[in-house]
Formats: sequence, structure tokens, C-alpha cells
Amino acid sequence: MLMKPKEPESDCNQVKRRLCEFLKKREEELSSTHENLQFIAVNQEGYYYSDEGLQGVWYRSKDLQDADIKSFLTSDWITNENQMVFARKLQSQLVVDGSIITHFILIRSMEEMAPYFRSSAFSNQSTTYVVDSNGTKMFEDTAVEELRILAVILLLILASVLFVTKFRNSSHPLAKKIPILAMTANAFSEDVQNAFNAGMNAHIVKPVDMKVLIKTVWNLQTGAGAAGTLN
Repeated sequence: MLMKPKEPESDCNQVKRRLCEFLKKREEELSSTHENLQFIAVNQEGYYYSDEGLQGVWYRSKDLQDADIKSFLTSDWITNENQMVFARKLQSQLVVDGSIITHFILIRSMEEMAPYFRSSAFSNQSTTYVVDSNGTKMFEDTAVEELRILAVILLLILASVLFVTKFRNSSHPLAKKIPILAMTANAFSEDVQNAFNAGMNAHIVKPVDMKVLIKTVWNLQTGAGAAGTLN
């Protein structure tokens, strides 16, 4: 019995398949160091693609319209799980199913971070944390003339590298002065170097040793320096 020749894949389907493969690959790469990650693509109509194809309307798509790079906290509308969202606008067009993909979105569950926020590292240290829904706004829009921050703890290395670079290059007078401490589960030399290249002053490996953290913050505060990986 003769088999009917398989029809060639259309250009549209090829692009969609390659997009899904890309999303799956990136999600697998990121999940090797961070749990509960999701990597999606959002088009100009607000619909999103996962590694399994078109899924539907992304519920926070309206928040992507006013910035090329944006990060914010949100809650999943189905599970009510707290999430950190990091979005980056594509610089070149990618057309899938006749619509333009505008953003790649990285979503991370905040639940696994909760123990760090409840630990002694984030309490009883007389430290104030300023939080805003959009990255550098919390520095550029502040009305306080002198804002003293001991360290900005950034737990997501992909987001933090881009965020710190943007902040260091901002016009705020404290942009070059505020010590920034990277705290990640990675001790690979490439990750550490990326942190320093982005403008961070020190790197600490998790789980956090409070003695190391206090010593590092003290060194940053006194100008003794804290370059290098501390573990």
C-alpha cells in the first residue's frame, strides 16, 4: 500500500514550532538553577505562547505597554500564587500566526522565596526596603534627597543583572553609590562574573551564612570592599 507523501510544513507552522522549541529550551535551561519557572511569549493582542503553543490571553498583558524592560510582583489569577514577573520587549519583529510577538516573559514563583523573607536576614536589622512595581522607579521617583540603602538583595540572577545595569546607568545621584549585593544559589564563576559586570559589589552563595552576610555588609558599609565570592 502506497503511503501519501507528507505535506511540507508551512512557513507559519515552522515559525510556531521553532518558537515553542525555543521557549521549552530556555525554560529547561533556567529550571536547572531555579525551580518553578515559566518562560512565555506574548503577542501584540495580549495572547501568550508556552512551549505547548498558543494558550490564551495573558492576564497582565496591559502592564507591558509602557516599558521595554519591566519587572513586577503579581498573583496567579487561578492559583493565587505570588509570582515575580520579568518582561523584556523584543527589538526585532517575530511574526507567529499573523500576529507580532512583542515580549518574552519570565515568571517565577515567589513561594520558594518566602523562607528567605521570613529569615533573620530580612528582619530585626533596622533596614528599610523600598518596593515599587517597576524597577528603577523606586530610585528615580523618590522625593528623599538622601536615601541610605545598605544592600539590594536580588534573588533572580537573570532579572537582577539587567536591572542593576539599568539602575547603575540611571541619572539618580545614588546610582553609583548604593552597594548592591547579589545573593544566589549559583557559585559558578560565570554567574559571579556576570553579577560584577552588571555593577554589583559582592556575591554571596545561598543558603546564607549570617556571619558571612553581616561581614559582607559591614565591609561594603565601611569601604573595606567585598569583591569576590563569599561562601
